[in-house]
Amino acid sequence: MSLATSSAQTREPRVISVRPWPDPVIDRLGVDPRAAYVERFWLAQLGPSATLLARRLADGFDACPDGFELDLAVTGRALGLGHGVDRNSPVQRALTRLCRFGLAAKIDSTEVMVRRRLPPLTRRQLHRLPEAIRGEHEAWRDAGAVPASAPRQPSPPGPGGDVAHLAPPDPPAVTLPPPPAA
Repeated sequence: MSLATSSAQTREPRVISVRPWPDPVIDRLGVDPRAAYVERFWLAQLGPSATLLARRLADGFDACPDGFELDLAVTGRALGLGHGVDRNSPVQRALTRLCRFGLAAKIDSTEVMVRRRLPPLTRRQLHRLPEAIRGEHEAWRDAGAVPASAPRQPSPPGPGGDVAHLAPPDPPAVTLPPPPAA
């Protein structure tokens, strides 16, 4: 096997399949990735690139609820992350970060499952926020804008995408009220 063949076989795919990752609890209690809650509280956990990618994926689900093909090079350029798609490219790192936080799960190199809604932050995540932002989160919680704490997230689906046990009917969406006045 030549070096060129070996290199081509280990390249990351440019286009991946994005499928919804249903979860009965998070679908009911979670927030849309484009919600103010995500920008105020999840952004500090995920970082700007992964947050923008989560929002872009939510837009994709609006257009194609059962899933869609995502060109990583085009998406990377659209998000200001460049056109690279290799394992260490900014768009791949953003996708990996979504996986690390349980918001997405790679089934294989060509398919990823993504949550349509993001859960409220866990207590551990809240403790990592600056004190002022934790106080703001408490005010949102006390106003009933978010549940007291996030439910424990189930393990990501394994290879082969066996997620049949996670597929409940779609519950109604939860709309967050505006944040309380300071």
